[in-house]
Amino acid sequence: LSFLFTSVRLIAQDSVFFDLKSALENPVAVKELKMKKVRLDAFPSDQLEQMVNLKALTLKQCEIMSLPSDLSFLSGLEYLDLSANQITEIPSGIGVLVNLKFLDLSSNEIKQLPSSIYSLLNIEALVLYANSLEDLSPRLAEMKKLNLLDVRGNQLKLISKKELKTWLGSEVNLKKSSGCNC
Repeated sequence: LSFLFTSVRLIAQDSVFFDLKSALENPVAVKELKMKKVRLDAFPSDQLEQMVNLKALTLKQCEIMSLPSDLSFLSGLEYLDLSANQITEIPSGIGVLVNLKFLDLSSNEIKQLPSSIYSLLNIEALVLYANSLEDLSPRLAEMKKLNLLDVRGNQLKLISKKELKTWLGSEVNLKKSSGCNC
């Protein structure tokens, strides 16, 4: 997992932006956009579509309530952090983010995961901490590269560590959950 963060951080500092206005001055140069505590009335699809080389996107604590159903304009992303928003549903379009290695959806209001999320075959870290998830699917086993699964703070039905390890393999780092008998 450490190489994932290293590869994301190797992005040249001049291609990292912290606000949409400066990023839009040269959207093709944007490799990483990091915004925190910036109130967005809606997911900034129109602006992000212009950032064709975007690899890492952080929109943390931006009061985002929903995501667009079509996320194909983000297909090059490797890192996506949408933590601490007000997202209630993940669109099935999440499955097009096939290059994604890290996905943080923690501290939202997500009740279930779409089946397309299991198409993210390159995912190494899936952070779902503090949502309203009630169950997980055995389809997690399809995510062969998954190293970290954090499901703490959800309303998961009783799932044993043995069951999760069977689905995911013994090398996966599981963060304990009140609904997980881990």
